[in-house]
Parts: sequence; structure tokens; C-alpha cells
Amino acid sequence: MTEYYVTVTVADRDAGLRDGQTARVAVTTVLARDVLVVPDAAVIRDRSASYVNLVGPDGQVTRTRFEPGSVGDENTAVVSGLSAGQRVLLP
Repeated sequence: MTEYYVTVTVADRDAGLRDGQTARVAVTTVLARDVLVVPDAAVIRDRSASYVNLVGPDGQVTRTRFEPGSVGDENTAVVSGLSAGQRVLLP
């Protein structure tokens, strides 16, 4: 989670609001449904690409490059390079 400090101007101010009050809010910036995701902890990033370690049927681990999409607090969306059902190795 990222925190930002902002100043807000309210047009139709409620009588219960006073200058200097603080609030904590959550803002959803991307909401996607039916998207393949991998845990952020499993993603290995270098300067040019993103990878995950996949566990094959024989138990062998293979580093596999994929194209990431949006990154959330816990998961990274997969644009291409991985398929549903593949076993991702967590650190």
C-alpha cells in the first residue's frame, strides 16, 4: 500500500466537517475480473524483464519470462507468457 498526503477541498461542506480534520481512505485504481495473476512475492524482476519460477510435472524448476500487467498489493496481473494451472514457486 502506498500512502499519499493530500489536501481536499469540499464543495458542499457538511456541518460536521471542520478545517484540519484528517481521514484515511482507500482508493481502488484498477479493478479487473477474470485475470490471471501471480503472487508479487513470486515475481523476479530485472532491468529488462519479469520472471517466475515454475515447477514442472517432474518437479524441475524453470525460470519463465512473462509480461506483467498491473501490480497490486499482493498480486501481479499476467498479460502473456503464463497459463492458468501452471505451478508457481514461492520463495
